[in-house]
Amino acid sequence: MDHPNIVRLYGVYEDQRHLYLVMELCEGGELFDRLSEVFNLGERGARVCMKQVFASVAYCHSKGIAHRDLKPENYLLLDKDKPLEQTLLKLIDFGLAKKLPEEGFLKTRVGTAYYVAPEVLAQAYTEAADTWSAGVILYIMICGAPPFNAAQDSNILKLVKKGQYSMEGGVWPTVSSTCKSLIKACLEMDPQTRITAQDALSHEWFHIDEANGCAPLDSSVLRNL
Repeated sequence: MDHPNIVRLYGVYEDQRHLYLVMELCEGGELFDRLSEVFNLGERGARVCMKQVFASVAYCHSKGIAHRDLKPENYLLLDKDKPLEQTLLKLIDFGLAKKLPEEGFLKTRVGTAYYVAPEVLAQAYTEAADTWSAGVILYIMICGAPPFNAAQDSNILKLVKKGQYSMEGGVWPTVSSTCKSLIKACLEMDPQTRITAQDALSHEWFHIDEANGCAPLDSSVLRNL
């Protein structure tokens, strides 16, 4: 795996008791933690971050790999002292990653409730499930809460299966139509018509420059993530 938005593995060593991975040093911590600290990321900041998210996902898919656990906790910031918009994001934790079959579907039910795609719950899915998760990340960056939000995982998954979410009230009236369009394309219930990570990079939202605001992460969401 050789991509600027994927953490680099330099070497693997083992002794009689342990396996050691020598990996790229990322001093900026988790994207999740930085998002919880940023009062107002704005669409411009979200755009910078999401371009890197989609780029890392598109690269994985081009290599025939589904990550299967995309979430802000699995992106690290390369630099500690730079603003979020000025440091590289690095995708980590390939513990659930899977080589895509030449035919058929992945079937193991894995992932994190807030970010899991409905077809994963049905145990028949492809790499399109990663694009759904990326759409959830974008939604959170914009409004500060997940699109499918409940106190318990079982209730979250019920909402995911229905695919019903809101882009009304709160900050949404100030959010650009192009941003909403990309979110809808990612959270398309039918994985066959869902936008791909590669096509998401060409979405018009990435080619405009707006200063619309986004909300900070809700405190109740922080406790549940």
